[in-house]
Amino acid sequence: MLKRKMLKRKFYDPYIEVVKKFNQHKVKYVVIGVAGINYYIDDVRRLFVTADFDIFVAAEEKNLLKALKILKKLKFDILYKAKKIKCDLKEVKKIVNEKGTVLAVDPYYNLVVELCLKVSGFTFEDVYSDKKIFYASGVKINVGKLEKLLKMKEIAGREKDIMFLEKYKLLFNK
Repeated sequence: MLKRKMLKRKFYDPYIEVVKKFNQHKVKYVVIGVAGINYYIDDVRRLFVTADFDIFVAAEEKNLLKALKILKKLKFDILYKAKKIKCDLKEVKKIVNEKGTVLAVDPYYNLVVELCLKVSGFTFEDVYSDKKIFYASGVKINVGKLEKLLKMKEIAGREKDIMFLEKYKLLFNK
């Protein structure tokens, strides 16, 4: 009987460059949503498919401006309220004041980064203070605590969040 050696395969994270640049420029962030939950999963066959990469950023003008400039430099289109924006200080002040959500879309690779300035049930400091650190391709990634990520989905109560939580409970007996 032939024994096969299991090959270790690297999991490519297409958002790693965004996180790497955020770290280099000291953007205060935490990965949340399904993207954050996926970092806790130890078997790639159980990863959840998600259309975007949710990042909770500190709602500070300087912090958001740094994040947006990085995304623009990485060739993302920046949208606020479904309109392209220039990412100038005036626009950033408005977004921070409204605690809005900014979408960054890379049309070439079909990547979407959602920058959230508020989330259901928690302040930025609540989530940032007990974040967990993961590493992918040698890059440090700040990820919200699993219990809080699941609680955010529960509090949001959207149909897609409820369906996700049901599936999560079935897969992980929780």
